[in-house]
Amino acid sequence: MTPDLPFRPTPLTDEEEARFRSVMTGEVIRHLTTSGTFSISADTPESRARFQDIARLVSDALHRPVTSYSNGRRITITFPPDATA
Repeated sequence: MTPDLPFRPTPLTDEEEARFRSVMTGEVIRHLTTSGTFSISADTPESRARFQDIARLVSDALHRPVTSYSNGRRITITFPPDATA
């Protein structure tokens, strides 16, 4: 019997990574412009870094600052309280 190994997701290919960033950037923009906030599970350092990058892309696309923060299990992307539309 083999020992239980920790789950490790298969890394995304460069093409998959580009598609993911494109799609998720659009989704985050949609959520921010309709509800003002976006929150998703991000329980690995890789997923948190990926969504930090997406937050930067969203800020660039909207030409306004966004804030992202994580509690180790979820990441939230929102507009800072003093940001103006």
